[in-house]
Amino acid sequence: EIWTPPAAPRPADGEVRFVFSGRFVDWKGIQFLLPAFEKAVARNPACRLELIGGGGEFEGYVKELASRELLAGKVRFHGWLARERAAEILREADVFVMPSLRECGGTAILEAMAMGKPIVTTNWGGPADYVDARCGILVDPSGPQQFVDGLAEGMLRLADSPELRGTLGAGGMQRVKEDYLAWNVKADRVLEILRDVVAGK
Repeated sequence: EIWTPPAAPRPADGEVRFVFSGRFVDWKGIQFLLPAFEKAVARNPACRLELIGGGGEFEGYVKELASRELLAGKVRFHGWLARERAAEILREADVFVMPSLRECGGTAILEAMAMGKPIVTTNWGGPADYVDARCGILVDPSGPQQFVDGLAEGMLRLADSPELRGTLGAGGMQRVKEDYLAWNVKADRVLEILRDVVAGK
């Protein structure tokens, strides 16, 4: 009920908003996101980055990068929020970014997909299980600089194309509903299996 798509498209204000949610620790990949975002802003000044969460060993580093002249006013720190408020920020955004390097699941990705947001994430672990070409852009973690460049290119592709954002966002909602990723769909599938077992199939 919380992670529902917006009732209407966000009014055009000339900005493209990206959202990250999580702790500022190494395995969440935040140390790659800020340099990648800086590259994206250099080519498309309309980009904005909303950061939900904080703490961790990279908090000071992230805030230092965000204070650079190129990024001034383009990165917003929200800190830790109640789930409802976090959902509001995501609902008003355009793209969800998760550069995690060791993510066995990725519930936040499913929440963003359920809200119709295209995804930019790591082609590894849980995110690679959830995201495919129908709903997002997967970036290979083949090396630090290559990963930064890939994240930047993924963000720019989406920043430059409202049509692609719409297509991938719709694909994410469809994937969550049809591929047993939403809780109510999972529950229905478990019931089907139990009925088959009871019926001796």
